[in-house]
Amino acid sequence: TNISKTGKDNDENHDEDNEPSMSYKPIVHLLPVEVKTGEEDEDILFCERAKLYRFDSSTNEMKERGIGE
Repeated sequence: TNISKTGKDNDENHDEDNEPSMSYKPIVHLLPVEVKTGEEDEDILFCERAKLYRFDSSTNEMKERGIGE
């Protein structure tokens, strides 16, 4: 396949009928599982995204631990 600077395909002989079909079957079949968090009966009063940091005293810098709501 030749691609020009515009990003368009320049190959005149491109045939979509000869493209391989990619279909994969799962190795293990997993059943759906209901996950209980213990927060199902709680009402959200306020929700804000935030980052959690910890201070690493050996390097004297803040390390990001996670992002969440």
